Amino acid sequence: MLLGLVFGSIYDKIKDRERRISYLREIKAAISSPSFFRALLASPIVYSAVYIAAKSQPDAIIALVFAFENGFLCEAILRERALSS
Repeated sequence: MLLGLVFGSIYDKIKDRERRISYLREIKAAISSPSFFRALLASPIVYSAVYIAAKSQPDAIIALVFAFENGFLCEAILRERALSS
């Protein structure tokens, strides 16, 4: 889930860049952004609720992929909710 959060933040920072960028600086900015910390707090709550509901599926690969996807998309969902409010 943490890898998904980090990659989601990095993707958000570099997706609209057309010029040459410094990846190290973008990674540092992504990890220190307030939206990263909001997603860090919210994504375990969402993941735990879904994991409890799907506990009968003991496949570790599916759980890992879902955790990554949850972390990756959590920041985008929270940002859209903040913009619409």
